[in-house]
Amino acid sequence: MFFVWRGFGWAVPVIAVASFVLVLIMAQSALGDDYTGQKEWMSFLAVAVGAGLIAALGYFLNYKKRKIFVDQETGKIEKSDSHTLFFIPIEFWAVIIPVLFIWMQSVSAENDAKYRAYLETPAVGDLYSVDYTKIFEGADDEFKYGVAKVTSLTADTVDVILADVSYNKKSGVRKDISKEKPSKDGYFSNETAVFTRVELSDYLESGAIYSISRD
Repeated sequence: MFFVWRGFGWAVPVIAVASFVLVLIMAQSALGDDYTGQKEWMSFLAVAVGAGLIAALGYFLNYKKRKIFVDQETGKIEKSDSHTLFFIPIEFWAVIIPVLFIWMQSVSAENDAKYRAYLETPAVGDLYSVDYTKIFEGADDEFKYGVAKVTSLTADTVDVILADVSYNKKSGVRKDISKEKPSKDGYFSNETAVFTRVELSDYLESGAIYSISRD
């Protein structure tokens, strides 16, 4: 796949994913019940380990082992092609991957803070993207993602109505919300549910509610 990678460029995502998974598995095994509280730091450590391995591989392949030869006609000194991923030398991914990870963590933290604020002050019309299997017993394990819309509020509870359609991927829910389908007639069923505000907070923590949209 020349246009995706050259040489051992394919090893970058393999090393990044493998090191991340292995470090987290080892951390969970070593820390046991304390793992959840240390998961964020372990994630950073896993990314750092992967970046170090990628940097070492890039240095070895693109510097230590890179062939240098002289063009017999021009006398010009040239080097063999470097090992790249998306035309970027392997060693540069040792910086790119941590930067992307930190950016993603920052975006995730901002969204979490926004969603918590929404749950603290819920409003009629709020759309909760939910995983039904983490809320309702007997929910379909395959088509488990859907939308719940806030219809009314009390001091302690939130009433919602559930969408008439569910998906096997979160992308289906995202597309519906981006296309404003929940605002159209017939999108929601007659099925309703009542949650306490404490329950909603717990659902956000567990990932049962993984996104909240508000106009």
